[in-house]
Amino acid sequence: MIRQPYLPGILADTIAHDKWDFRHFIRNLRPRILLWLRNAQTRRQLAELPAYLCRDIGLSERQVRQEADKPFWR
Repeated sequence: MIRQPYLPGILADTIAHDKWDFRHFIRNLRPRILLWLRNAQTRRQLAELPAYLCRDIGLSERQVRQEADKPFWR
């Protein structure tokens, strides 16, 4: 069995049935980048919240740290 190389989500989503669909790639690139930017921004904001506000929304410091430490593409 041949192992497929790991491809980041944007490439894996773009390659269908071993066929490169460039139009699909371009069409989905902008929304994907906007999602990544939003992920990075909201995680940065979450990390900056004071502990009492985190508790108020039902998150422990550990949960906040785990979410803030995620890479922007997840």
